[in-house]
Amino acid sequence: LPTLFIPNLDTGMDDQLARVKAGEADGACKVLSEQAESTFREILKAFIDPRIRESMMQNCKSLETESGAVEAAKSLLTVL
Repeated sequence: LPTLFIPNLDTGMDDQLARVKAGEADGACKVLSEQAESTFREILKAFIDPRIRESMMQNCKSLETESGAVEAAKSLLTVL
């Protein structure tokens, strides 16, 4: 799913821009740090392009990692 992140640049403890820029560098999302209408429209046009959407989806899949969360949730459900 193509995702546009608009990071909060006014946080003191949380560098949202750095976190989402890493995803953008991997081609998995787009970041709107310059809040200009022209930039926003440019990103939306990119999301309409099927080739760009497909590329972003593949890039997202390549970033998937095993975290153990599913197995942990299953274990908890057996206890309940």
